[in-house]
Amino acid sequence: LHSKQVVVVLEDDDLLDCKKVSLTQEIIATGYASSFFDRQQKEDLCKQVKPRLNDSGIIDNADNCWEYYLTEARKNFHFSLCFANDSEFRKVSVSRFPSLYQGIVIDFYHPLVKENLIEMAQMYLKSDLLVPEYLKDNSAQHLAFV
Repeated sequence: LHSKQVVVVLEDDDLLDCKKVSLTQEIIATGYASSFFDRQQKEDLCKQVKPRLNDSGIIDNADNCWEYYLTEARKNFHFSLCFANDSEFRKVSVSRFPSLYQGIVIDFYHPLVKENLIEMAQMYLKSDLLVPEYLKDNSAQHLAFV
C-alpha cells in the first residue's frame, strides 16, 4: 500500500509447512493467492488505494481497484527462496510444487567449503556398497576436488 519494496525470505525449514508452500507457489505461479484475502479485506484495501486509482485516471470500480492493488503489490513484493540444492524439501517439492522451480530465477550459488564437500561425499559414499571401504576416504577427497 505504501509502495515499499518487501522481500520475504523463505528457507528450508519455512518450506516444510505445506500451507506456506502452497500459498507461496500460488503467488509465484499467478501473482496472487486467492485464499489470502477475504471479501472484507479486499474492500478495505480497495478503499485505501482508491485515491491513487483516481489520480491515475482509472475508472473507479471494484474490479479495477482490485487489479490496481494487485499490480502495485506485484511490483513491490518479492520472494527469496534460500535452500540447499540437496535439501529434503527440494527433493520432495519439485514434483508437488512445480511453479517454485518454473517461476523463479536462480541468482547464484554460494561456493561450498571444501570440508563441507568432503563431508557430503562421505555421507553418500557411506551407504555405497560398490566402493570398497578402504577407498571411501580418498574417493570423498577426489569428489570434493572435482
